Amino acid sequence: MSGRRDALPGRPIWPDLPWLRVYGRWRPEQLRTAEFRGHRLLVLGHCLAGAHRMEEQLRAVVDGGSLDGLAEWPGAYIVLLARGTTAPTAPTASIASTASTASTAPAIGRELLVRTDLACQFPVYVSAAPGETLVGTHPDVIAGLHRRAPDPVTAAARIACSHVLPMWEHRSAYAGVRRLPGAAFVRLRPDGIEAAPPARPTPGPVSLAEGGAALRGLLGEAVGLRCQAGDESGPGTGVDLSGGLDSSTVALLGARFSASPVLAVTYHHPRAPAGDLDDALYFAGLDQRLRHVVVHGTADTLPYQDMLGAPRDPEPAAGAIAWRRSLLRLERAKGTRRYLTGEGGDAVLSAAPAYLADLARPRTARAFVRHCLLRGRRHDFSALRLGARAARVAATGARPALIRLSRGLPRSGGHTLDWSDGVAWWPVSGEAVGWLTPSTRRTLAELAADPATAATIPAGRTAAEQATLTELRHSGDAQRHLRELGHRIGVDVHAPYLDDLVVRACLRVRPAARMDPEASKPLLAAALRGVLPDALFVRGTKGDYTREEYLGARRAAAALRRLVIDSRLADLGVLEPAAVLRSIDRLIAGCAVALGPLRQALATEVWLRGGERS
Repeated sequence: MSGRRDALPGRPIWPDLPWLRVYGRWRPEQLRTAEFRGHRLLVLGHCLAGAHRMEEQLRAVVDGGSLDGLAEWPGAYIVLLARGTTAPTAPTASIASTASTASTAPAIGRELLVRTDLACQFPVYVSAAPGETLVGTHPDVIAGLHRRAPDPVTAAARIACSHVLPMWEHRSAYAGVRRLPGAAFVRLRPDGIEAAPPARPTPGPVSLAEGGAALRGLLGEAVGLRCQAGDESGPGTGVDLSGGLDSSTVALLGARFSASPVLAVTYHHPRAPAGDLDDALYFAGLDQRLRHVVVHGTADTLPYQDMLGAPRDPEPAAGAIAWRRSLLRLERAKGTRRYLTGEGGDAVLSAAPAYLADLARPRTARAFVRHCLLRGRRHDFSALRLGARAARVAATGARPALIRLSRGLPRSGGHTLDWSDGVAWWPVSGEAVGWLTPSTRRTLAELAADPATAATIPAGRTAAEQATLTELRHSGDAQRHLRELGHRIGVDVHAPYLDDLVVRACLRVRPAARMDPEASKPLLAAALRGVLPDALFVRGTKGDYTREEYLGARRAAAALRRLVIDSRLADLGVLEPAAVLRSIDRLIAGCAVALGPLRQALATEVWLRGGERS
């Protein structure tokens, strides 16, 4: 380890803890510290608690209180607590942290506690090597220090099995670099790493009305604390106003709390309207404090344009496929103190189609029949077949479902997923599986059948609850991409729906209670009806950006084909280019394809090439 300290990037937070370092351009409010009796507290991310409250909680923990208090502040953040680290001994552990271009490395002492945010929008990674453990929020830094290579298994699982969270939840884009799950408490000691579960038991489920009452205060706090500090001479806060229920709610709440005008940004592509603009214009007119602007997409902001020019994410991010569209919105928000999005609303306010399985029991039989009939009518699918699927899911456990999945993965082919296919434990696109090489399909099958994979799923968790956590992880990843993109141009991007306290309040309401086939997001209505205009809760549709995908694919056809023909994923033995090219050709022709897996595959290609340039 001699000379190791000089090889680490960044600067120490505390001079006497030289192995605890941070690098990059952090905003002051994103890097918070406190000290008490030799205990050092570092909080990274969007923590909305005041300094006094943080110091009080640190004193309580040092005096023997529960660690749970460190996870009860508003916002989304990582906690690092160095306990008893007044004098360094031999280097045994490292800690790295990053917003978008920030990182750190080794911390030493008797104990270091790490706590992750629930949605994993500020992920934490771990890599162990002889004599050293690195922990950080930027996998590139850790992988570089420990000479880790990209992991083909993770790449394949994220592409073809994106809805099978246990297969990739603890994996990163690099072999040998683990990713901690959301809401994890981990202790690092000289003799290794161990989990430090919270002392308080997980609270039980609540009714829709009770959940709505809790969400009313917590979401109001999440938005209000971000909007109350501003410059009255101009917009202190920007909001993403797509016209959908989630972003419109955040925008109208922001206007209520802000002392200055709120900049509301709506994206619209004249050649491929998503169906949101009229609603955005209407909702923006409901509050004069909203300063509404519409940014218009062009041919250059369509998906698949200039993919190789996208800023490199810490891990492959599907949002990179349409990075110019996102950048267009964020550039309009320059000059605001922070920019709020509705990301995460679908994950925590709705439920995946597997919620029907939760209703497939005698005491909810009437609701089960009603939901199957109405969902079948809406999605043009037999209500009887929908009910049969739900009943099979309800009668099957997570592990048997993984075993069944493992038996099907070696085979390729199949249709693209629709809504009804989500009534399952593990929805997998047969088309995406068909892109994989035979050896990779066998590897994924073995991973699905491995008892250690099923062991990550707590007993009693339902398919719908598992699907919610998967969607939450996807939302956290999407928000991270957007936050990192904003960070590059000086825009601080926040997602109130992904705050820990907001997520917990929503998930205490069972998935089936969060769904109504005749109403959109009843939990949000239960929380804010009477607080915000009733017209907000009437819309039952969502914007559809699929047309942009097809227009962009046709415009970038030659570049897409070149990307696949000279495939880095093929070099790693993950994909068969000919199979992917068939899907690319179908996309260019306007046929239905597995868009989600295709975005992830192309984003991974771009990410691998970016690593070659760095």
